[in-house]
Amino acid sequence: MDKEVNISYETLFELLRREKSREEIQKLEESFVHDVNKYLREKIKLLESDRTKIAQNPGEAEMIQTQIENTKRIVRELYERREKKILHMALYRSKIPLAKLSTENLLSFEKELLDRATGTLSDIKNGAMRQLFETGSSETPKASTQATAVVAEKKEDYNIEFLEDVPEFVGLDFEPLGPFNKGDKAKLPDEIAMILENKGQAKKL
Repeated sequence: MDKEVNISYETLFELLRREKSREEIQKLEESFVHDVNKYLREKIKLLESDRTKIAQNPGEAEMIQTQIENTKRIVRELYERREKKILHMALYRSKIPLAKLSTENLLSFEKELLDRATGTLSDIKNGAMRQLFETGSSETPKASTQATAVVAEKKEDYNIEFLEDVPEFVGLDFEPLGPFNKGDKAKLPDEIAMILENKGQAKKL
């Protein structure tokens, strides 16, 4: 037996209104795609099931056709609103790889979009940084060497132990680090060690 349809034009309009009025991405039921498809199929079936009745009342056919077009417009705008929020999430995650973002309100294909967009942004950024910082010369100016030495003196690496699994992320020099498993030990810069410790993902040894 087909699942009861939980979508109507009015509920779709309300979902779009909420998505437009709130900054965070809104919760959609896992059955959302199924429900929208079923709703549209039933509207189209009404147009095709009784052509004699429709011919006698063309106004009804026009109303149903308008509902179909408006439903598609609302669903498309709803998707694009959510897509924009997901791309913002991907940009934030690519800048702060260790940041934890809730994905519980995302549909399965939206989670895939977030993962792929994050990966693409990170890959392109890392490649760009390598090109931008590549001088093409093996000789480093004296002043630059001294400045680097000063910065190096201020940096301190810490031995840490991971308290939970941590996926691969981008380090301060834009090089990939990890992934790390619970119980692994590593020596990482103070900034990264502090972030991991504050998030409860690792502890300094």
